[in-house]
Amino acid sequence: MEIKETPPETIKGKIEPVDGGFRFACHPGVSCFTECCRDLNLLLNPCDVMRLKERLGLSSNDFLDRNVHVRFDENRALPIAYLQVQERSTS
Repeated sequence: MEIKETPPETIKGKIEPVDGGFRFACHPGVSCFTECCRDLNLLLNPCDVMRLKERLGLSSNDFLDRNVHVRFDENRALPIAYLQVQERSTS
């Protein structure tokens, strides 16, 4: 995977750098709506979990129960945590 300094032409103008990250517009009006996260397997490290649960104002248990899929692998000492993408109702 190549890291690029500027966004591809197809999404230029839809994202902008913010505090070392990106803000983007994801809504039904864009042609790629939900394509990037359809099969998302976003691995979370312990720092990610701490930052996200603090930002959401949840206890660790509540955050993990609501937002994380945990997988166990007998070859690893720690469980593997993945962000669980949730669908929002359109009503």
